[in-house]
Amino acid sequence: MAIKKKKAAKSKAAKKPARKATRKTKAKTTRKVAPKAKKTKKKVAKKRPVAKKGRRKAAPTKARTLIVLFNLRRGIKPAAYERWAQKTDVPIAGGLKSVKDFKVFRAEGIFGSKKKPPYRYFEILHVTGLDALVGDIGKEPRMQEVAADFQKFADNPIFIVTEKFAG
Repeated sequence: MAIKKKKAAKSKAAKKPARKATRKTKAKTTRKVAPKAKKTKKKVAKKRPVAKKGRRKAAPTKARTLIVLFNLRRGIKPAAYERWAQKTDVPIAGGLKSVKDFKVFRAEGIFGSKKKPPYRYFEILHVTGLDALVGDIGKEPRMQEVAADFQKFADNPIFIVTEKFAG
């Protein structure tokens, strides 16, 4: 009997690869079937406490960078604006709690071109958040005067709000 079992086991083992081979050839000639997903235990979601209506947590403010593009109004001398920016704008606006860094740039040209840049001046303000900046501007009494003076110097400034995503 032991011999019959060994022969039977050998014959079954020999038949198994043959079946797999036929399945593989059939799979190539027929459409592909997605493999069956393994059964996993279902995860039960934990119940969260229900928030009271009307009370909503404020989303944390994200750091942003404001880039202000502008040219000077006609009749404004560049030296007058640059002196004001160095002595008034940067110290006061840059001193706000929400302003991490404040720099002013003057365009010299367009790289690889002889064309004139579309904007002559750029202000770059790194702020902790827009809401914080607006709050600080409202709290600082000198900022009203700084903003009014800036509007006298700048011709249609463009305030671009940016978010850092790399680097």
